[in-house]
Amino acid sequence: MRIVVTFLLNAGLNFGVGLVIAALMGPDLYGRYAVIASTGSLLATALFEWLRLSTARFYGETQRGSVPALRPSLDACYHVLTAVLVVGGVLALGLPGRFGVTPSLAGAVVLAAVANGGFDYCGALARARFMDRDYAGLVIGKGVLGLAAAAAAAQWTHDPAAVLAAQAVGSLVAILPSRGALADPGRAPPARSLIRRFAAYGLPVVAANVVFQAILLFNRSVAASRLGFATAGHLSLATDIELRLFLAVGAALDVLLFQLAVRGEAVAGPSGAAQQLRRNIVDVAAVLLLLGVLFAAVLPAFTALIVPERFRDGFVPLALAVLPGILLFCFGQFAINPVFQMAHRTRPIILGALSSAAVDGLGLLLVPATAGPIGIAAVHSVSLGGGTLCLAWLAHRDAAIRPRLQDAVGLLAATAVAGLAVWPLRALPAPLVLGTAAVIGPLGFAAVLLLGDVGVMRQRAAWLRACVLRLVPTREVA
Repeated sequence: MRIVVTFLLNAGLNFGVGLVIAALMGPDLYGRYAVIASTGSLLATALFEWLRLSTARFYGETQRGSVPALRPSLDACYHVLTAVLVVGGVLALGLPGRFGVTPSLAGAVVLAAVANGGFDYCGALARARFMDRDYAGLVIGKGVLGLAAAAAAAQWTHDPAAVLAAQAVGSLVAILPSRGALADPGRAPPARSLIRRFAAYGLPVVAANVVFQAILLFNRSVAASRLGFATAGHLSLATDIELRLFLAVGAALDVLLFQLAVRGEAVAGPSGAAQQLRRNIVDVAAVLLLLGVLFAAVLPAFTALIVPERFRDGFVPLALAVLPGILLFCFGQFAINPVFQMAHRTRPIILGALSSAAVDGLGLLLVPATAGPIGIAAVHSVSLGGGTLCLAWLAHRDAAIRPRLQDAVGLLAATAVAGLAVWPLRALPAPLVLGTAAVIGPLGFAAVLLLGDVGVMRQRAAWLRACVLRLVPTREVA
């Protein structure tokens, strides 16, 4: 439960960072910030994501004692990749001036990549050892320090590179208090066999994530070149808000559900893992569908209350255009990818990413510049959805993980009921819309799940009720 609360707090802080930067810098500067921030994120994903994945899969309280070379191998990979990134940043300064690579820009992007990679690695170490308190300190510390540093830099400098660098410094400072707790006793030399194992497991997933990050960066660059940085800023904020929301929720689910699949495999073998993966698919779909329909319903109120004033014009259609693709993308990341990860068969994930890239490139060629940011947003959404559908088709051939037809129909019915219950509330004042929708929508959704026993919801409700009753003290009878 602490992990879930931590992720919810992190989602709120991430919202705050993006909104504060946008409000202080305006559409044009935020558009520039979004491009360089995406570049830093792309580098961090390309170089360090496989370490996070390998840590989550192979490292743990038992393994750190039984395999002495495990942690040194992971540490060595991070240090070597950091050195490569720093050297690459220095070399980038020698690029021709027409690329616009300045020392401050190169330094900010490299610092952001190193900080994000180091934070994700330390977070994976804490999660793998179930160090909930330390993990919460890492996440909340990064959010608070990043928000404060980014806000100060945006207010004082109005320089996108300075804002990105300030966020990176906040992440690095957040890591410092947990270094002692995350240390392993004793040292052994790194093992090349372990590093090769990490690479074989994680690199296909990383390659796919790099493609998705590249699509995001490419679309923002196209928007900036065709329509100007101010328009790119509007498009970027709509995309960033939804990505941060749904990725944070999906990651919170992944912390719990992926480890349940790992435990199911340890207890009951491949059949136990398949059974848990099937449940996970239903759970992830349920949460994303509920949040998606609620977000779409309250979007005008959300815009009026939360989105900075200079970004409100056109925000609702942009957000609606990218919403289906982002929901499908998150479903692929947190429901379908684990199927291949558990089977140590991660190469098919690349096919999904490449199909997204192909759809995106074709879409940008076919959609004219006169379509404006809505056209680019729609292309991005369709490309993300196309990649997920390709991935789902590849995973669907494994009959053991297919959800029941009853569950699929029940989820669609629950989504429709929640949407119909919340949609009339749009006529209320904005604060009431958000408050009442957060209650009425989930209640209607849960009622349909219980009625149709979607995802064995009745069994879960009975278990939850028993847990609550155990916490309630009983009176002694005289």
